[in-house]
Amino acid sequence: MRSGDFVKESPLYHQIILVLSLLPMMGFVVPPEREKMMGYGTYGAVIDVLEDAVEQGEYLLGDNFSAADVYVGAHVGFGMQFGTIERRSGLEHYWSRVNTRPAAIRAKKIDDDLLPKDTAKT
Repeated sequence: MRSGDFVKESPLYHQIILVLSLLPMMGFVVPPEREKMMGYGTYGAVIDVLEDAVEQGEYLLGDNFSAADVYVGAHVGFGMQFGTIERRSGLEHYWSRVNTRPAAIRAKKIDDDLLPKDTAKT
């Protein structure tokens, strides 16, 4: 599967967002006999497909950065930061590419500049 096909044609795409953002944080585990009812199988299968997709090109649409990368990349970064997504080499490299884009750096600076200057660091 080409990475562009992943976003456009994969029946897993919408379930990936749900799995990456909500289910693991809530401790939800699908019993093996009900995996097909969920539409995505298992958490591990989703992470395998996602990692495969981001390893086939720079971004989900190959070399073209898209809104899908903004959305999925944010979930990947958040999930790895808070331990809801397993840190894997392919996902870490993808997050690094998304997180170091010039627009992402500018957005972080805008956010940081809005923080109170006298906030104590802990």
